[in-house]
Amino acid sequence: MTIEVRFTLTDAKAFQLIALAVEQLGVEYREFEIRETPVHDPDKLIFINYRRDDTRDVCGRVYDYLLPEFGKASVFRDLEDIPAGVDFRSVIESRAAACDVMLVMIGPTWLSEINKARLGDEDDYVRFEIKAALDRGEDQVAVIPVVVNGALMPKEDDLPFGLRSLASRNAAVIDPDPDFRADMKKLVAAIQERFAAQASALSTP
Repeated sequence: MTIEVRFTLTDAKAFQLIALAVEQLGVEYREFEIRETPVHDPDKLIFINYRRDDTRDVCGRVYDYLLPEFGKASVFRDLEDIPAGVDFRSVIESRAAACDVMLVMIGPTWLSEINKARLGDEDDYVRFEIKAALDRGEDQVAVIPVVVNGALMPKEDDLPFGLRSLASRNAAVIDPDPDFRADMKKLVAAIQERFAAQASALSTP
């Protein structure tokens, strides 16, 4: 009988011991993934901007993947990170104003007729969050469009005036399985590179 177990180890020695034990038991193993234990920096913040009717499901997967990489204190998504009874507007505004990286999740209906009209509404929170980040400038926050589920990047003409610079930002692409994890690793590497660049800039006299 073959038992398939999938799990992630952060310790190479532990992997070797478990692999040896599995071999002695005569159980076939098909996948082990070893990751270096990440060093979390609570002073860094990744803000996930998304429209619930467009990318809620994949946004949840992205959020869950980022948590062990960067730590819960460094990844913000409104659905999980606003306690009951708290003024959600003030929380969103403060996080958008303080984030180091904003991931703008763009799915197949992000530019639907209804959602395109919402982007022109100054009271729309997806618009507000993106504009707040873009207005801070590239030296303060990296705004990364994340294109998912076969969506296309918006063109300048698709966007209202205050958001048009989003169209020129280099996008990350997250495809469904079997490519999801490989695509997420590339995104994580891009975020880490951004954090390293910010740290280097701060340490330069």
